Amino acid sequence: MATRSGKFTRILGGMGLAALAGFGSQAEAALVFDIRLADGTKSAQATAVGQVFNFEVWATLDGLTAAPEGLQSAIGYIRTPGALKGNLAHTGYSAPFNAGAAPAAADRDGDGDLDLGGATTVNGAAGEVFWRAATMQDGNSFKLSTGTFTVTQLGANTPIQLFISTPTALNRNPVFKIDGVGFDQASGGTQIQIGAPITIAGDTVTPTPLDVALEAAPDSPTFNLVVTGQNNSYATPNPLNAGDELPAGGINAGGISINTIGPEGPVFILLGLNNPDALDGSTMPAGSSLVPENDPEYVKLKSIYPFLDALIRFADGDDDRNFNFNFSTLPGGVMVTEIAAVPEPTVLGLASLAGLGLLARRRRNA
Repeated sequence: MATRSGKFTRILGGMGLAALAGFGSQAEAALVFDIRLADGTKSAQATAVGQVFNFEVWATLDGLTAAPEGLQSAIGYIRTPGALKGNLAHTGYSAPFNAGAAPAAADRDGDGDLDLGGATTVNGAAGEVFWRAATMQDGNSFKLSTGTFTVTQLGANTPIQLFISTPTALNRNPVFKIDGVGFDQASGGTQIQIGAPITIAGDTVTPTPLDVALEAAPDSPTFNLVVTGQNNSYATPNPLNAGDELPAGGINAGGISINTIGPEGPVFILLGLNNPDALDGSTMPAGSSLVPENDPEYVKLKSIYPFLDALIRFADGDDDRNFNFNFSTLPGGVMVTEIAAVPEPTVLGLASLAGLGLLARRRRNA
């Protein structure tokens, strides 16, 4: 049989700092909801787009007497409001709290990634995270559910925050008992606490440097990409693609000879990849840059070359160029499946490039 001091010791061991801030110098009866990583920790470092973090939601109850504690149901939502972006996903409720419907995954806070649950108040039509058992469950600690956070864009830190929804007149939330007495949020709201959020750190990440270069001669070229002129406009009349000029699965290293791509000015290398996000967060050597997907030049070229996943810009005025690359050291087995080279779109204009893109498609279909 637990004593008052024994119960309070258990809850202190399972709480974050934010939850502890709600306690005074004396012990208080409490229901604590907490979100933590699967290994029980509260923080992790994001290093790449696509990285997945597993998390769990727990509830801990502690009273002031020997009478039993218990939990039947709770409704909540989970948000990630930081600069580092990622999608939340629900992977399952833990029995016996698995009688509720699966929560909705939607961008509830308008920051471009997926959150879990509905609005801030209880609304059965909004897809809340609904932990529910058929009857009151006696006990002091319950694992309620599991989920994942998948990184979609590196940036500064982001918290994974758990919230308990505000009940409406027709819904009690949560339903629990402490010291043998039944409560809901209306009658026992002061006893409900939420642990500190998980923190996914991203602001100290050093981007992966890409091994690419524009040099006098390619390193062991695997093919030549000859860029020819068409009515004083220049582009690749037939981009190299996997299963045609390239091996069926693509290549992860090689050298390309680019000849007479004038007029003089910046040159773009267009890459199709087996993983469209493979080079996100990477850095380029001096004299070249990886063009963001929201850049107008990227948008123009994507409309002409739908295969485009990574756009590399070379600020070089020489007519003859050679491009070397080696992605074999990057995680995830990065393969180049399609390649094209064009001058900067602003040099030729969108209309000229569109005509050349049409020529490329006609040549491929021939």
